Amino acid sequence: MSDTLLRRSEVAIPTELRPGQLLARNPQRLQRSAYPHFRSLPIRWSDVENGIVSRVGMAQFYEDTRTLVMREILGHENFGFDKWKGLLRAITFEHLSPARHDLPIEMAGAIGEVGRSSYAFALAAFQGERCISLCRAIGVTVDNEMHAAPTPPELRLLFLSHVWPHADALPVGHGDADLPKQAYAYPFIEEYPTRFSDTDAIGHVNNVAVTRYHDNGLMAFQAALTGRVTVHGDAGYWHVARHEISMLGESFYPAPMRACIGVMGEIGPTHFTLAQALFQEGRCTGLAIAEISVLDASGKPRALSAALRDRLERNRLAG
Repeated sequence: MSDTLLRRSEVAIPTELRPGQLLARNPQRLQRSAYPHFRSLPIRWSDVENGIVSRVGMAQFYEDTRTLVMREILGHENFGFDKWKGLLRAITFEHLSPARHDLPIEMAGAIGEVGRSSYAFALAAFQGERCISLCRAIGVTVDNEMHAAPTPPELRLLFLSHVWPHADALPVGHGDADLPKQAYAYPFIEEYPTRFSDTDAIGHVNNVAVTRYHDNGLMAFQAALTGRVTVHGDAGYWHVARHEISMLGESFYPAPMRACIGVMGEIGPTHFTLAQALFQEGRCTGLAIAEISVLDASGKPRALSAALRDRLERNRLAG
């Protein structure tokens, strides 16, 4: 972001991180009762895959929650592109455990940080008192040309008055600054037609659809390397422990979207990291980093097979 994000308290960044941990978090992040905004949301069958809420389903819940927090803080009269323009710049998911389809899901959120033109959300999902997922989203105020612009003073003051003291420290993962923005650098490429149902009220490919394109590419990559995409079976289940997504530019219907993937960094005994990119009409519109842990049918980490390790090595980023 172009400006410095401010918050009321700093959270120490741990010196050691387990695979898949991205957010240096305050323990209050895992406590449902600590959040100022929360709401129970119904789970629809279309949100579910293999008996659990899918990654795209969770992205939808977080999008609804982020909008809820903004409406409650800013008021209905200040919400909407006719009054104030804001876009999502980045979103990070950390999936701690599966969300069961047969239990209520409660979403919680708060404003975490506020800058001159940017603002962050600390979001979480709970089933019972158990935190199943965390999310950090960064929005930015834009002008009519969609360039970053100062947030109107009265709205920025509203954000500042609701800053939550338990928000995340800055992400401590790889970051996407060094990921290539040329499609040829990624060895695996899938192209998808965009759908009108992917668009939002102003005609962009919406935030959830961006996550869906990354997820489609990831699942196509898994199918290509293992021959299947399933929770059960000899190939193992690819659990996306964290997904860090950056929106670099606007995407529109009906131009097709190219989802690109390459392996980056060390390949561990049970986990690995994927770099992802989206391209539309030659433009790189988004980047992502996915931390993958391979699990067995009981949800325990399982060692990568020699065959899978070899295929991953052959699909590394160019250069």
